[in-house]
Amino acid sequence: MSEHELETLMARLREELSRMDEDQGEARQRLEGLLANLEHRLAHPREDNEDSELIETLQAAIERFEIEHPRATGIVNQIMVTLSSMGI
Repeated sequence: MSEHELETLMARLREELSRMDEDQGEARQRLEGLLANLEHRLAHPREDNEDSELIETLQAAIERFEIEHPRATGIVNQIMVTLSSMGI
């Protein structure tokens, strides 16, 4: 798995965000923040100290959105698997 696959998954997550209802503002903000963290990590790959925080954020997102947003949760889970295979 590669950075290209990660970017594809991030695009899918952005698409899922665009489908969320306006009344789901908190969920949208959290997922947008998650995307921003992922983009930062891709832009600055040598900042290893942020890896554990990023993984914790991903795990928390999965737990929080599992029932309300199953598609977004599935994509976030795939992102975690991809990061793991990249050694992050």
